[in-house]
Amino acid sequence: MLGDGINGGASAKEVYIAGCVFEVSAMNAPSGQTAIQIGACDHVRVENCQIDGVSYGIIITPGAGPGSTSPPLVTPVNAVHLSFTGVNVYCANKPSGAQGMACVVQPATANQAVAQIVFQGCTFELSDTAHPCLLYTSRCV
Repeated sequence: MLGDGINGGASAKEVYIAGCVFEVSAMNAPSGQTAIQIGACDHVRVENCQIDGVSYGIIITPGAGPGSTSPPLVTPVNAVHLSFTGVNVYCANKPSGAQGMACVVQPATANQAVAQIVFQGCTFELSDTAHPCLLYTSRCV
């Protein structure tokens, strides 16, 4: 997790991830993994990475920040200035059997900001380990 946007922890600043492979390749590996989760961040760059076989590729979920529901009020944590270039995400199924999610952008409440996200030259697809027909039957035919 980059920056603790859910539990009111510190923000991550100026994060750079390049040339990495996030992969779940074993058929018996535990499912439900997340490759990159962004909470409270500013200036994140992810370049030329491959994410394969995870249930959740990229999750961007800024949170409410510490004390945001009662005094002392604190500025909500945000996710801003995010750049993804040449990132390929191939999602597997979630543990429930439902299809995985390549990218989720979802603020925790209405007062969080997700701003200036750029995806350039990225792909988002189902991986070889994903089986959409498992949603309806116990096995693929």
